[in-house]
Amino acid sequence: MKKNTPKGLNKRYIIPSIIFLLFALIIYFLGNIIFPFFIAALLSYLLNPVVGFLGKKRIPRIASTILIFLGVIAAATIFILIILPTVKNEIEIVINNIPRYLEVLQQKIIPYLEETFKIPIPKTSEEIIQELRIRLKGLSPDFIQWASSYILKAFSSTLSFFLGILSFFIVPVAAFYLLKDYNKIKEKAIDLIPKSYKKKAQALLNEVDTVLKGFILGQLLVSIILSIIYSIGLWIIGVDMPVVIGILSGLANMVPYLGLIVGISTAGLMAFLEFQDFYHPMYVIILFGIAQGLEGMLISPRIVGERVGLHPLAILMAIFIGGNLFGFFGILLAVPVTAVLKVFARELVRKTLV
Repeated sequence: MKKNTPKGLNKRYIIPSIIFLLFALIIYFLGNIIFPFFIAALLSYLLNPVVGFLGKKRIPRIASTILIFLGVIAAATIFILIILPTVKNEIEIVINNIPRYLEVLQQKIIPYLEETFKIPIPKTSEEIIQELRIRLKGLSPDFIQWASSYILKAFSSTLSFFLGILSFFIVPVAAFYLLKDYNKIKEKAIDLIPKSYKKKAQALLNEVDTVLKGFILGQLLVSIILSIIYSIGLWIIGVDMPVVIGILSGLANMVPYLGLIVGISTAGLMAFLEFQDFYHPMYVIILFGIAQGLEGMLISPRIVGERVGLHPLAILMAIFIGGNLFGFFGILLAVPVTAVLKVFARELVRKTLV
C-alpha cells in the first residue's frame, strides 16, 4: 500500500491553507468593515436548516426566507416588549440611586483608597477642577500637542463607532440575500475544489459544519440559561439591575470567561454600593462560581457536548492570540476558528500516520 508523502499532504492541504490565510488577512485589514457582513453570514448559516425544512414542505425558498425573517422580527419584538419594561424600571432605580452611590463613593471608597495608597483624591467637582488647573499649569507644549492629537484620534474613533452602528442596518438586507442564495453560493464554493479532493473535502466540511453548529447554537443556549440563573440569583441577593446585569453577563459568556469577568465586576460593584459591606459582593462571587461550575460540569457537556472538545488552556491561548491579532473580532472568532482548525489538524495527523 502506497503511503502519502509529506509532499502529497502539502498538495492536499494547499487550497485550505491559502483560503485560511486569505481569510485571516481580510479580517486583519478589513475586520471593522466586514463585521456586519460576518453577522449576516452567521444569521444565514444558522437559519438555513429552517429554510431547508420548509423547502421539503414544497415552500419556495424565497417565500421560506421571507417567512423566517418575519418570524425572527416577531420573536424579537415580543421579547423586547416583555423584557423592556423590566430593564426600564431597573435603570430608573439605578438613576434614582446615583446620589446615594456617590455618597458611598465619597465617604467610604475614596477614604479607603487614600489611606491604603497614600494618594489624595478629589472628592467634589470643585476639588477636581482645582486639581486640573494645577496640573495644566505645569504641562509642557509637547504634552498639550500629544493631548490634542489624542482627542482628535478619540473623536475619529467615536465617529468610526457611530458609522459602524449605522452599517449594521445592512445586516438584515445582506442576511436576506445570503439566505435566499445560500445553496447557490455553497455549490459554487464546492466547485472550486479539485475533483480528486472533492469527496474528502465535503466530508471535512460536514464535520466542520457539525462542530460550528454545535458550538454556536450550544453556546447561545448556554448563554440564555446562564442569563436566567444570573438574573434570578442577583435578584435574590438584592443587587440593583439584576436582569440587566444577568442578561449582559450571560450573553458575554458567548466568549468563554468574559461573562464571568463582566458579571463579577459589575454585580460586585453594585452590591457594594447598595449594601456597603463585603458580604454581598461575596455572595455575588459565590453565585457566579456556582453558575460556572454548573455550566462546566452539567450544562455545557449536555448541550454542547464534546463536539468542540478544546482544552481550557487552548481556549485561553486562542482568545489571547485572537484578541492581540484581530481585536474584538478575533476574540469573538477565536474558539470556533480553533475548533475548525482542530478538525483539519486531526485529519492531517490521521493521513500522516496512514
